[in-house]
Amino acid sequence: MTRWHRPKELEDLNAVGGHCPRCGAEYRPGFTTCADCNVPLVAGPATPHPEPPREEEEPEERDWWDRVIRHRGEAKETEPAKVAELPYEEAWLLAGRLRADGIPATVFPPQPQTIYGMALTRSYSVLVPKELLDEAREAARPYFEEGGG
Repeated sequence: MTRWHRPKELEDLNAVGGHCPRCGAEYRPGFTTCADCNVPLVAGPATPHPEPPREEEEPEERDWWDRVIRHRGEAKETEPAKVAELPYEEAWLLAGRLRADGIPATVFPPQPQTIYGMALTRSYSVLVPKELLDEAREAARPYFEEGGG
């Protein structure tokens, strides 16, 4: 029971007088026509439409780089290969640039390791799948040349 309503009043507020046969909207007692469809209401609550059972899909198998493995039996481990060792912010910028070019890339370690506010790690590895190392180095070359890119 709420502070403002008696139990009987709550039942009246939640009562269903009718529903629209076209859109299924339910109305309180006293309404006779659906406001949306302009169709006479049918007495009682709308019957719930059972959702068709969804087929349980197996979760997609993914590799270390979060790429979908297309052939289940042929999943082979992809070794990470280092493209560069950079300070934290620059490593993440390069990894983002490589990902924008369609090359999966990440930084290791992913977070700066600190103790008492002092950085324990000075450089971070930008890693890509071994089979894409040459492509990644080529894509990163403009950022390592004199004057930047």
